[in-house]
Amino acid sequence: NNTYTNDTSLNFQWRNQTIADFYRFKLLLDETVILDENLETNSVTLPDDIANFDELVEGEFTWQVQALNDISQSSFTSAIFTIDRTNPGKPNLQSPLNNDTVSVVPVTLKWERPSTSGSPIKDNLLVYSDSITNNPIIDIVLDNSEYALEVGNGVYFWTVQSVDLAGNESEVSQTNKFVIAIEKK
Repeated sequence: NNTYTNDTSLNFQWRNQTIADFYRFKLLLDETVILDENLETNSVTLPDDIANFDELVEGEFTWQVQALNDISQSSFTSAIFTIDRTNPGKPNLQSPLNNDTVSVVPVTLKWERPSTSGSPIKDNLLVYSDSITNNPIIDIVLDNSEYALEVGNGVYFWTVQSVDLAGNESEVSQTNKFVIAIEKK
């Protein structure tokens, strides 16, 4: 329940009921029924297993299943999921700007993430102490769009990539270089 995905093929499974002769499977987009099928098995893969069913579109879905036999039926069991295939927008680094010199730590790294209409976003922040960017000194996933970096004097490079809960990735932001130069007393 409450899952986000960008998959184009989804497998639905439910617990087998020994007294069930078949199962009624329903799929709703928002509140509109788009599929209502009787199945002899306790699973279905969409769109592969259902004839005349198009690929799943983006949106919030509810799926329901009910066990039935000749004399009785269970209540429907429901779960909600969201299909999101839209990549988040590219983050924009705000501070420190490229080639800034900073004389106070911690350095607050700030960036702007474009608004999104899909699933919730997290950001992957990478900070390097060399321009080759092979081994980050910071590699962290954040819910918010700023980070207090506590490091010593030196040259640093940083970049951000947004990833939503469905697994869609943004383009990587530009890479900004900054210098920390704290005078020793």
